[in-house]
Amino acid sequence: MSDGRLEKLHQEPFVKNHAEYGACLPMDENGNFKYFIGVETNGMPIPATYDVYEVNSQSYAVFTTPKANNDNFSQKIQETWRFIYAQWLPNSPYVFDSAGIDFELYDQRCYSDENKVIDIYIPIKPKNK
Repeated sequence: MSDGRLEKLHQEPFVKNHAEYGACLPMDENGNFKYFIGVETNGMPIPATYDVYEVNSQSYAVFTTPKANNDNFSQKIQETWRFIYAQWLPNSPYVFDSAGIDFELYDQRCYSDENKVIDIYIPIKPKNK
């Protein structure tokens, strides 16, 4: 992000809006995963210099982080992830759907210095299926 690639991405004509997605792609056979920062596209051609990943339609549980400021924003995001996996998922009627991807949505709500929030999307399916 520090090399200007994110700013260049947002100037591309195929970008639908300026929300960003931080996505964890499924693990490979060695337990490694890729983390992508991406945008939603508008259907225009995408140069080969970019990786393209299409997110399939499925059910998600969506969590909004507590309001934060610049100093504790990362902490609030990590606390929300811990809550999801340590408390919410074990006590919900759902399990993580490993066929999907989890991702964070960074939109206009996180651009200010105060009251910053993001949404975390967790792919889910019923426990009994």
